[in-house]
Amino acid sequence: MPTLTGKELGGCQILEQLGRGGLADVYRAYQPKDDRFVAVKVFMAELFQVTANYERLEQRMQMLVTLRHPNIVPVLEYGREAGLFYMVMELVSATTLAQQLEQAAGQSLPLSTAVSMAAQVAAALDGFHSAGIVHGNIKPSNILIGNDGQTRLSEHGTIHLFEESSTFSAGAFLTTPEYVSPEHSQRTRLDHRSDIYSLGVIFYEMVTGRPPFTAYTPMAVLLKHINEPLPSPRQFNSTLPERFERLLFKALSKNPDRRYQTAPEMAGAIADLAGLAAEHDTAQQVASSSRETKQRSDQPHIVADTVIIASQAEIQHGDRIAVDRIEHSSDVAIGRDNISPANSRLKIIPSQEETIMAEKPQPDISGNINVGHISNATGVAIGHGAQATVTQGGASAEEIAKAFAAITQKVSAMPEGPSKTIAQQAVQGLEAEAKKGEKADEKAVGDWFNFLAQTASDAFDVAVATFANPVAGLGLAFKKVAERAKEEKARKDAEAKK
Repeated sequence: MPTLTGKELGGCQILEQLGRGGLADVYRAYQPKDDRFVAVKVFMAELFQVTANYERLEQRMQMLVTLRHPNIVPVLEYGREAGLFYMVMELVSATTLAQQLEQAAGQSLPLSTAVSMAAQVAAALDGFHSAGIVHGNIKPSNILIGNDGQTRLSEHGTIHLFEESSTFSAGAFLTTPEYVSPEHSQRTRLDHRSDIYSLGVIFYEMVTGRPPFTAYTPMAVLLKHINEPLPSPRQFNSTLPERFERLLFKALSKNPDRRYQTAPEMAGAIADLAGLAAEHDTAQQVASSSRETKQRSDQPHIVADTVIIASQAEIQHGDRIAVDRIEHSSDVAIGRDNISPANSRLKIIPSQEETIMAEKPQPDISGNINVGHISNATGVAIGHGAQATVTQGGASAEEIAKAFAAITQKVSAMPEGPSKTIAQQAVQGLEAEAKKGEKADEKAVGDWFNFLAQTASDAFDVAVATFANPVAGLGLAFKKVAERAKEEKARKDAEAKK
C-alpha cells in the first residue's frame, strides 16, 4: 500500500506513518474540525474485493464507535474514501507491552506490574465481550501502557474478522501464533473464552519472561497449543508463588470449559494476587540488594602494573581499574568499575591497532568484561556503558540485494490479490529489518517470514535458503528464524515421504 503521508483522508491531514501490519497501516494525523491529533488506521484496498468484508467491517465499526471503556483505545469515527476504508482513533502516548518485554530481555516483569496490566486487559476484554465482540488478536504489541500505568488495548479485533472471511486461501493465519488458543489454532469458531486463553499466554510471559510455547515455525507453535501440556511456569521462574501457577494452568486449559468462563472472573482472580505480588517483589528487591552489597565488599582493588595510553584515550576513576598491560592503543577507553585480572594480558596488538585479544579471558567481578576476540572493530571501548561496532565477514551488501531481488521476483509473479499484497508487504518488512543490521528484531523477522510462508511459498523457500546461511550485516535474527523454518520444512518433507 503506497504511503499516505502528506495527503488528506476523511478530513484528517496525514502527518506520518506510525506502523504497518499485514492488512493495514496506521498514521498520526491532524483533524482540523476538532483541533486534535488522532491515529488513523487504513485498511488495504484489496480486502474489499470481497463485498462481504466491507459489510462485516462496517458492522464492527458501528459497534466500536459507541464502545467506551477506560482500557480500550476509543474509535472516534470511520469511513470510506477514494476506495480506502479507514478508522479514526484517539492518539495515545504510550509504550507497548512488547517493548517492555523486550527491554526485560527474557526476565520476568515485577509481579505487581504484571498483575496490574493483566487485570486491566481482562477489564478491556469484558468491555469487548459485553458488546458482543470476540477480539481474537490479543498480543503484547496491541497492549499500550501509559506513563500513569493505565493499560489499553489498541486493536479492536478487526484482523480476526478477515481471518474468518473467504479472502485468503484455506489455512491462512493472520494473527501471531504464540498468543492464540487451541481452538483458534484449529480454525474453529471462537467464543470469548479464546480471548481468556490469549490473556493467559500474555500473563505467563510477563511472569516468566517467555511465552509458554515456542517453536521453529508458526505451524509448529500452533500444534503445541493444541497438543502439548503447559510447561510449568516455575520451570522458568523458580520464585513464582504457587497461586500464580494455579491461575495460569486454569486460564491456559486446552478445554475452554475448564478455563475461567468470563473476563470478570479472571480479572477477579488476578486482582486477588496483588498482595502476594507486592510481598514477592519486596522480597526479591531485598535479596538483590543483599547480593550487590556482598559483591561490592568482595571486590578487590588491583593496582595496574604498567599502563601505556596513546592519543584520545581516557581513564576515569583510576583507583577502580586494574590492567596488566595496555600498549599501542588507538581509541580505547576503560571506564568505571571494570576490573581485569592481572593474568589476562589484555592488550592492543600493534599490527592491528583496533583489534583486541585477551589471553585467558575472564569476566571481572561484576561480570562486565569477558573479551575473547573482537576483529575489525572500530573505536573500541571497554567499560561502563561502552559500545563498539563490529563488522563480521560474510556476504556483501550486493549479495544481500540480489537475494531480495530473487524473493521479490517470485512475489511479482503471483496473481493479483490480497495474498500478493501481503507477500509484498512481507518482503518490504524483511528489507526494513535487514537495514537495521545487527539490530534486526527477531520477532519482527519471524512475523514477516510467517506472512511470506502463508502467501508465497516459492518466495518463502528462497528466503529460507538464503538467510539460513551466515549473512554479513543482518545479525543473528535472520539466521535464527530461517534456520528454524528450514528445519521445520525438512521435518515436514520427511513425514510426507513416509
